[in-house]
Amino acid sequence: MTENNLQSDDLQNNFTDRNRFERLISNLSARFVNIQPDRVDPTIKAALSEILEFFQVDRIGLIRHDINSDYYQHIHVADSSRISPVPVAVDLPTALFPYTYRKVIKEGAVASFSTLEDLPDEAATDRQNYANWGIKSLFLSFRLAL
Repeated sequence: MTENNLQSDDLQNNFTDRNRFERLISNLSARFVNIQPDRVDPTIKAALSEILEFFQVDRIGLIRHDINSDYYQHIHVADSSRISPVPVAVDLPTALFPYTYRKVIKEGAVASFSTLEDLPDEAATDRQNYANWGIKSLFLSFRLAL
């Protein structure tokens, strides 16, 4: 295969992936139009499961946190069958992951690591608690303030 053929294949794969992602987002968005209140939670759970499958990750979820509180809750979570679930609808202290809390909530930055060793020294508490929870990598992004 020539380099031009490989580049063409990469472009086609990128287009296909982007098209699949756009269809996923469009389909998920359509489900929330005129949804009955009693269907919101199960629809969110189903949507998270589809996103989990699309990205081939082990966990995806939504977290609730009042900026004036020292606690947060996982309010909706989808887990793969390969990992242990996290507590849902339970107050958890932000002190469990102070580095991640500061980066994502206080600074509005992305917190990510491929391995626990990627975390900086200042994230020692986070590293230990991620290890205790069986979390080996993470991508945590933005907060939605209501």
